[in-house]
Amino acid sequence: MLSRGWIKRIGLLFISILAVTGALGSNSIVAKADAPDPVEPYVSLYGQRTDVLIGDEVILILSVVNPITSPGDLVVQLTLRIPSGWSVTSTEFSTATTGLATAVYRVEKGYQRYISVNLRANEPYQGQITGNIDYYVDGSEAKHHIESNLPVVAQKEAPKQEPASGASSDSEKGTIWVIVGVVLGIISAAGYVVSKCF
Repeated sequence: MLSRGWIKRIGLLFISILAVTGALGSNSIVAKADAPDPVEPYVSLYGQRTDVLIGDEVILILSVVNPITSPGDLVVQLTLRIPSGWSVTSTEFSTATTGLATAVYRVEKGYQRYISVNLRANEPYQGQITGNIDYYVDGSEAKHHIESNLPVVAQKEAPKQEPASGASSDSEKGTIWVIVGVVLGIISAAGYVVSKCF
């Protein structure tokens, strides 16, 4: 049978083991705390100038933001399906096949870019330009895809504006009064000449 001294020693040892286990458990919980998720990059395509005349340029804007919390550089590929007879004047683009043009951009983390994409309207067109955007971040396995359809118009000449009906009627009234004034002037002059002769 154990003496009171041994029982006391065993109790103190048991309490020490519980204290150490609790301390380790609390540390492990802190170590497993999840880090905040990085902010996703922002990529969009929109039209800045989309209603033009033949020979002018349609202007599209590719907006790219790579947040500072990103794990690496952002790589963006833009592929445009352009109307027949049109051409891309931006130097970054290469035409792979008829009607398709593509360019690749790289944006470092913490930076943003607003890229102007110029298309020359060589033929009349009214419809949409389709832009396919594929992008990923270095160091991340996630791949993203966006498709944008932008309405555009290219016409041969600016539409003629017809004068308002009120303006045309006022012009006609003014012309009539001028004619009446001229006729009255001729009659007055003729009467004066006749009165002098007789």
